[in-house]
Amino acid sequence: MKKILNFFIVGLMLLFSVKTEAQTIVTVTMTDTSKQVFNVSVNGKLYFDSDQLIVIESFAQTAAIDLADIQKVQFRALDDDGITPIAKENLTIYPNPTTGMITISGLDGHSVDVSLYSANGQLIMKKKISSDEQIDLGTLKRGLYLLKINDSVYKISKI
Repeated sequence: MKKILNFFIVGLMLLFSVKTEAQTIVTVTMTDTSKQVFNVSVNGKLYFDSDQLIVIESFAQTAAIDLADIQKVQFRALDDDGITPIAKENLTIYPNPTTGMITISGLDGHSVDVSLYSANGQLIMKKKISSDEQIDLGTLKRGLYLLKINDSVYKISKI
């Protein structure tokens, strides 16, 4: 179990290391459901030493957490302007399937890039929105569409 958790966490760390100029918020959920939140800057890092996760937020060690006490580790990058991007689980896109209008809610005032693609990858629409907004799909043919919001992609069915 420890090896699987180590592999998963290292994989996530490598995935988020691509955006080296940004900061990353690391949330560690403990087995007792308590949470520890760390703001790991470009100068910080996460690594494993024996059976512990070591967190360095800037230049000095911030925490050493026993792997046996960790239930989950989540990573959330900060945008260049310091605003945390929206969490995918906060978004609601409805109705889906739709006959016309869809509503995107849960943005909480965050500005996001929205792109709509056909099933064959053709860009149909691109815009920036910052509040709950409706998008009209009424003129589109029936079928499957992909709605990209920032870096997350959602399937939309037009019936």
